[in-house]
Amino acid sequence: MVYRTLLFDVDGVMLSEERYFDATALTVIELWNRSCYLGLSAQPLDSIQDNPTETYIRNARQYVFADDRALFAMKSKGINANWDMVYLLFAFALGRLLDETATVTISKYQPSEDMAEYLCRVGHVLQSREGHRNLPDFQKFVCLAESASDKADLMNKVNEKLRRLVSANEEKIFFQKLWELGCQVFQTWYLGQQSDSPLSHEKRGFLHDEEAIVDIERFRALLIHLQSSGIALGIATGRPDVETRVPLSHLGLLSLFDKKRISTASDVLHTERQYPEFAPLSKPHPFSYLRSLLATEDVEQVLHTSLPLSDHIARQVLIVGDSVADAICAQKIGCDFAAVLTGPSGEAARAEFEALGANYIFKDVLELFSLFAK
Repeated sequence: MVYRTLLFDVDGVMLSEERYFDATALTVIELWNRSCYLGLSAQPLDSIQDNPTETYIRNARQYVFADDRALFAMKSKGINANWDMVYLLFAFALGRLLDETATVTISKYQPSEDMAEYLCRVGHVLQSREGHRNLPDFQKFVCLAESASDKADLMNKVNEKLRRLVSANEEKIFFQKLWELGCQVFQTWYLGQQSDSPLSHEKRGFLHDEEAIVDIERFRALLIHLQSSGIALGIATGRPDVETRVPLSHLGLLSLFDKKRISTASDVLHTERQYPEFAPLSKPHPFSYLRSLLATEDVEQVLHTSLPLSDHIARQVLIVGDSVADAICAQKIGCDFAAVLTGPSGEAARAEFEALGANYIFKDVLELFSLFAK
C-alpha cells in the first residue's frame, strides 16, 4: 500500500496521557468542592488544594476514574477528549446529587446567569436543606457508561438527570455552558498560571510535566524518513492548541508536521461556535482528521465533504492512533488505521482493535518503520 498522507493522534501515540487524566480528576473535584462552585464536601478525599501532593493526585485519579474503569468505559464508547470526560463525570455527579435531593426546590438556570455562580447557588441551597454531601460513587458511572450504546447515548443519559435545573427550551445553552466551565477549569490545572485565567488561582500546572512514551530521537528519525519520502505528515488531537504546540516544539517534533495539517481541540471548539448546528465535532467525529487531511482553513469545505472519501483518495491515507475514537474516525473517512498499544489499556486493547478491523496493530508508533523501510 502506498500512503501519501499520515495523520497522527498525539496522546497515547507520542506523549503520555497520564497528566491529562490527573487534571480531569482534579477538575471534577474542584467543581464539586471549591466554594466558588458547588462547595460540597470532597469526602472521602480531602478538600482540593491548588498544588496537591502527588499522593492526593493519585487518590483523586483512582477515586474519580473508579480505578480507571470509568476511563476505559468512556474510551470504549469513542470518547477521546478530556474536556468531554470532565463534563460526563461532573454532570453524572451533579445528576446523582439531584436524584438524592429530589424534594428540595431549586430555581432553574437562566441563560444570562454565570454558570459558576449558578452552581454556587445550587450548592448553598442543598447544603442549607440537606447538609454535607460527599462525592458520589463513580463505580455507578461505570455501569451507566457501559450501558450506553455510544458517545451520544451516554451524553443523553447523563444530561437526562440535569433537566430538573433548566427549562426545556434552554437545555442546549445550559449543557453548553456547563461543558465550557469544565473546559476552563481543566485548562487551569493543565496550564497553571500560564492560562491567564482568574480561575487558575495559584496552580503550577502540568504543562511542563509532559513525558514522551517512545524514544524521541528514533521517532524524530522516523518522521524525517517519512518526510524525505514525500509523505505529508499531520496531527489530529483532542489537545488544545497550546498543549499541542509547546511540548511538541520542546521535543523538536512540531516543525516536522505540515502547519496546515495540524488540527487541535481549539480548532474543533472554534468551528462548533461558528457552526453550532454541526456540533459536536470532537472525536469520534472525523472533523479534525478530515481538516488535517484537506489541509484547509475553509471549515465549510471540511463540514460539507462527503464521507467516506472515494477509494482512490482514502487508500492513500493512514491514521495512527491509540483509541477507539481514532479507529471510528478512520472508518468514517474510509482510510486505513494503524493502532498502537501505548494507550491507557496497553496490550489489552489488541482484541478491541482486532474487532474494529484495524489494518495494523503495533506495539508502538516506532514500528511504522516496518511499513516504510526502503
